[in-house]
Amino acid sequence: MSEDVPAQPWQFTGRWIGETQEIDRPAHIWEIRQAGKQVRIDHLWEGEGSFRKMLATMVDGQAAFHLSDVHRAVMVDPQHFIIEGWDTFYEGDELVAKYDVVFSRPGIAELTAHQVWLEWKKRQSAKSDE
Repeated sequence: MSEDVPAQPWQFTGRWIGETQEIDRPAHIWEIRQAGKQVRIDHLWEGEGSFRKMLATMVDGQAAFHLSDVHRAVMVDPQHFIIEGWDTFYEGDELVAKYDVVFSRPGIAELTAHQVWLEWKKRQSAKSDE
């Protein structure tokens, strides 16, 4: 979790590819820029033609940022961060499920996204048992 990864300036800056866990979904493609506490995200789903913008805020002293009051991106290692429950699935107006998304640096790191998520889930479970 972010407590294990020290906070560094600009560590989220650059391109990230998000893979939703436990369901087949298009990739999340994010271009992130950090400016102090502010995080600017240009994002799109794989196959879309243009980026949209989001803003987030860094968490003081942690390798993490808040996207809203509900979502938090947590750096788990220099090549991956996870947003728990980020990808949602609706049937009509009803929220059916929330899925975690692992964001990886493009390339080799993408190949390990699922394993990183499994290890993260195991650590989360161990923490909740304490």
